Amino acid sequence: MTELPPAFAPGSIVADKYRVERCVGRGGMGLVLEAIHLQLEQTVALKVLLPEVAALQGAASRFLREARAAARLQSEHVARVLDVGALVDGTPFIVMEHLTGTDLHRVSRARGPLPVQEVVGWVLQVCSALAEAHALGIVHRDLKPSNIFLANRRDGSQLVKLLDFGIAKAPAAWAEGDLTQSGVLGSPSYMSPEQLRDTSTVDHRTDIWSLGIILHELLTLRYPFEATSPIALGALVATAEPSLLRAHRADLPAELEAVVQRCLQKEPSARFATVAALAEALAPLASERAAISVARIASMSDAANATIAFTPPASSPMSSPASSPASLRSLEDVPPSSRARSGVRTPTDNFRRQHEELALMGGDILQQLDVDDAAIVARASDLRRQVARFAGKLRVHASMENDALYPRLLEHREQRVRETAQSLLREVKDLYSAFDSYSQRWPSTASIEAQPRLFAKDTRKVLKTLWMRMCRENDELYPLADAAG
Repeated sequence: MTELPPAFAPGSIVADKYRVERCVGRGGMGLVLEAIHLQLEQTVALKVLLPEVAALQGAASRFLREARAAARLQSEHVARVLDVGALVDGTPFIVMEHLTGTDLHRVSRARGPLPVQEVVGWVLQVCSALAEAHALGIVHRDLKPSNIFLANRRDGSQLVKLLDFGIAKAPAAWAEGDLTQSGVLGSPSYMSPEQLRDTSTVDHRTDIWSLGIILHELLTLRYPFEATSPIALGALVATAEPSLLRAHRADLPAELEAVVQRCLQKEPSARFATVAALAEALAPLASERAAISVARIASMSDAANATIAFTPPASSPMSSPASSPASLRSLEDVPPSSRARSGVRTPTDNFRRQHEELALMGGDILQQLDVDDAAIVARASDLRRQVARFAGKLRVHASMENDALYPRLLEHREQRVRETAQSLLREVKDLYSAFDSYSQRWPSTASIEAQPRLFAKDTRKVLKTLWMRMCRENDELYPLADAAG
């Protein structure tokens, strides 16, 4: 164990309120200390940068990004951030909830290959944390068993906690420089082919690759790619096929082997598109209790998918003005980054893709309203569910815009940019407030069944207004953001 800097020796007082008790671990960037909050008499975990790391350019900003990423996530499966601060010399620290238990690396080394239901249950809990992270544009990029912690709860049960967002890829507005160690960001054994090539361009599907490696390892105690050096490992990951799960453990289900193989496809587009899709594939292999979480994961992941290229089918009711019941503008009028810029990535690509997905969801709803009242009543339950999913995705989209786009445009050096952003922000707040009012007017299936024609009229009106707003954002807001960099 590294010798503790004097400022963090046992008995030291940090920031006038935390007393260090002992060092409990070391990560790639820092030490983890057990400490006591002096006034609350609460045990906390204090994470501090190592001196040699703190001196590196970009280290502090990356450390802060870990705190910001974890703090934004509300999932019970993410370790909570309680405080951040810095010493007099500028050394930053993060205060997190104190966990007792062990990580999956230690569990697997102590017990050997693990039971299917147990492993699947743990991975589903990780998927729950990742679904929220991905919906907010956060990619973990360092998933591995040692970052998956089995925390002990007071009732004796255990809860998975996802740790160490230290190299998480966050939305562009957070980027303040990356810190690399030995030229690699992440843990090579768990890194996807695209992450080994260039860590800066990966999306959420690199996490799905890592989950495939984790499943393989926990179930067999073997890696699907095994080599004697990082360079040799990189060559295998890039060119070789992964070893089959059942080649190491014949009793495993063929369905589970197929899930792992799909996670480990070299082309991201060939993997599960979202952690929700992965969770759905794992559900039949989970315990009944664990499988319940799949629906929750799906509801969060519906609002994610911000990085998945999308081409609307020809039958989409919003693919042409003539077919749209609300005379909405066509998707062809909205230039998604994947079509308009021939593969050139810009800061607003994710937001444009979210618009496409919202348009498709809205179009599906509109298509179901182009029927008589009796048919709407018959579909009321499904319509209510679709509207709720649309509302959830819209809320996440609005949150990401408010966090990642508007702040920097409102502080832009050019007055024209600031004024345009201010005008658009006022409009969008009014618009989202109107949509919240719409949702409150139709709180249940029964409310739709009672007034099907009014519901159809109200829904067409609000979706048309939202669509016109998205078109204006594509035409005015996103070009401003792209130009600002």
